[in-house]
Amino acid sequence: MPELERLDQIPGVGSRLVQKLIAVFGSEDAALDIITNAQVATLAGIPGVGKKKALDIVQEAYALREGISAFAVLKTQDIQEIYTRILTIMQSYANSLFAKDKLSLYYPLPSTKIQIINQRLRWFQQAEELVKKCNQEQLTQLGQLLTNARPLRRGATLSLATWRVILTDNEVAYQQLKEYGADKTSRLIQLKPGERLDEYLQSYDYVIASLEMGGMSGAAEHAGNLDILKSDFTIADVSPESIISFYAVNHETILAICAAAEAMTKLPSTPALQTFIEKIDLSALNSLVELVEKITSSGDISIGADADYDRLRSASQKFETKVSETEIWANDKIRDEISSSQVVLEGDQIINILEATTAEAIGAEQLRQYLPPQVFEILVNALQESEDHLAKNLQLKRNELEWVDGIFSQSVVLPIQANRQKASNLQNNLRKAMHSCEHKLKTEIAIKLIQYEQPIKDAVQTLLDFDVFQAIGQFARDYQLSVPSINPDSFGVAFQEGRNIFLTQEALKDKITVIPVSYTIGENGWAPESTSGERVVLLSGANSGGKSCLLQNVAQIAILAQMGMLVPASKAEVGIFDELYYYAKATGMLSAGAFESSLNNLANIVLSDSSKLACFDEWEASTEPGAAAKVVAAVLELFSENPNSCVIFISHLAEDITQLARVPIRVDGIEATGLDTQLNLIVNRSPQFGKIAKSTPELIVERLYRSAKDQKQKIFQRILELVRGSNPGN
Repeated sequence: MPELERLDQIPGVGSRLVQKLIAVFGSEDAALDIITNAQVATLAGIPGVGKKKALDIVQEAYALREGISAFAVLKTQDIQEIYTRILTIMQSYANSLFAKDKLSLYYPLPSTKIQIINQRLRWFQQAEELVKKCNQEQLTQLGQLLTNARPLRRGATLSLATWRVILTDNEVAYQQLKEYGADKTSRLIQLKPGERLDEYLQSYDYVIASLEMGGMSGAAEHAGNLDILKSDFTIADVSPESIISFYAVNHETILAICAAAEAMTKLPSTPALQTFIEKIDLSALNSLVELVEKITSSGDISIGADADYDRLRSASQKFETKVSETEIWANDKIRDEISSSQVVLEGDQIINILEATTAEAIGAEQLRQYLPPQVFEILVNALQESEDHLAKNLQLKRNELEWVDGIFSQSVVLPIQANRQKASNLQNNLRKAMHSCEHKLKTEIAIKLIQYEQPIKDAVQTLLDFDVFQAIGQFARDYQLSVPSINPDSFGVAFQEGRNIFLTQEALKDKITVIPVSYTIGENGWAPESTSGERVVLLSGANSGGKSCLLQNVAQIAILAQMGMLVPASKAEVGIFDELYYYAKATGMLSAGAFESSLNNLANIVLSDSSKLACFDEWEASTEPGAAAKVVAAVLELFSENPNSCVIFISHLAEDITQLARVPIRVDGIEATGLDTQLNLIVNRSPQFGKIAKSTPELIVERLYRSAKDQKQKIFQRILELVRGSNPGN
């Protein structure tokens, strides 16, 4: 079995696609890891690939590793369609896209893989046992969390923080910073000899420096927006975003996985569940949640993560609004106090004088001589209170109050306005403080996050695999599946109380009631009366009696057993076939070459030396009724001579075929005995072994006759008379 070491080993992956995969995932090993972990959705997201191509790539890679392709056992389109319908039902129980895609890798295996089949059976039996112990509320809660689970993605493309600069005068440090990718998230500058930090401290909100030869003035040493790197700096010190981005882009998945891991521990304990739980470091996940909640999905600091940063961020973002609100507040206060003041001049007159000063360019000192001291005091106090008001609205701390000094003009004019230059300085100070705080917070978070990359990767893969596990368990529970006996010495299929999966699907929607059936073909441990391990069988019986449903049930049990899954029967024994065939009942007009094509297919099946199960539903419809019985009789003789064949033929010509065949052919029958009060056929759905059952078309006609009215009833009466050769009432 070849090892998968290169992308171009996978059929369908050419050189151009190889280059594209390496470019997207960073390396060939990373791309192979995505493929071997069945991350179909991740592959499908690559431009030009799509879902179908991605699934083909994953299946081809799996087939290469296992030495068996998806449809190597399923030989006809009809048997493949049955498998696909079963798979779709199973996938409906999966919550994550990963699990839905992963289930498609559990296709039927041949006899050479019986060890894998038995391993799967033992494992999925434990899935059913776990699910049966759980209540549906637990599974639903866990499922909702797993809906947001997906394979972890690489960090997003990093953007440049133009507010931050990294400076160094050392070539070795400069190269190390580049290796860390510092130039991807910050301005990275190598200082020239004699160049100093001061201008950068003015131009950038945050400066990181690694210096050996000085370059710092005394003022720079005390700058609040400067960080001096130690010699043993790490990537988190200079580019925390490169670490945080991985957790940010996977933000939703990480929180969902951590919550799902916690929910999984609340499920009823079983040995299988413990194998999943043991792969997860719950303590690490709990700590990780606290850190991840401090960042957003875009890599920013979350609101509530740090009170001081929230304060500075809010002040920076709402700065213009807060200044405008303070100007309005101050002017309203001055108008109110002056209007109500007790002075010789009327308050309204004073207001008019003040408002006129701007246009007439009267200075504050000139105006002072015209205003009573009480009015001037109101103005001065209002200006001071305005600074206090703004500082309070911006939530400035004591050491930051000096930033608002003199921000409101001391000119005695109305309306008063903030000094634009001082307002700009205040805004710059706030922004520098905010970005300094932001960098320090991100560095602190990044340093802690580094240790959690492997624990979260392990948890994600474990929970995604658990989603596959629980999906199969729920499928087995709802469809009343059981563990089949996989007997290497058996050659056939036998089951008791089998339930057609497609009928059960309708029953779960409260549309129908499923009647269990029992059947056997081939050599196995169950030999009911009138059977002796026959490998070739004719199935006869009533129209609408359930022959096709039974045939599907046989195929379903064989398919699921060879997938390593539980089967829809209370008890079953299955031999493993290397080839599975199914030919559904023909519908519509057959082409002129249909008979020829059918015979060619039959010849190929007969000639195959591989062990095979072949199911034919009214194959005779491909040719004229007169010739059909002869052809089918000859075909059954040929199958009887091939010891590797197990064959079921549904036919309405059973009586004719058995008379024409030159070898004994077992005929089983599903009999209809009449109509019930609701005009439904009264049928024993389990075949009677060794007994031909008539198709009883007269019962179908009778049902139509009894349910019809007026002229249509007369038509069915005439037909029924001819079919029975008597009056319908007899």
